[in-house]
Amino acid sequence: MREKGFESLSTLSHMNSKSKQILKEILNKIFGKIFEAIADPSTKLINGLCVDYVDLPQKIKEILLPLTSELKDLNETLDSKEFIDACMQLYKLLSLDHRNYLIEWYFINFKKKPNNTNENTNFTFKVIIQ
Repeated sequence: MREKGFESLSTLSHMNSKSKQILKEILNKIFGKIFEAIADPSTKLINGLCVDYVDLPQKIKEILLPLTSELKDLNETLDSKEFIDACMQLYKLLSLDHRNYLIEWYFINFKKKPNNTNENTNFTFKVIIQ
């Protein structure tokens, strides 16, 4: 089942459907984490008039500015699903630098590292020519 409009989410037209699905899942997690950081804890909603950006880096605030400005201008309120959908639309318009920043920010701050105590997985080998 293809999701309407998602095929243009990435600028990579050669991206296969599995890669698109992985990207969509990552973006859902990213925008979900952003929503958790800025939503009103009591209502689990965001409103353009009172968005709490305290826990977000400046670059994320810049990325969200078109969306939050529209929320403020229209005095709209969004739940988590609506916010994620709006961010997916916004993502289509972002520069490559901003897209990369979102993904790096998520992986640096929220992606758990494996519990492998031996982090050095490099192997050294020698080729002997006789």
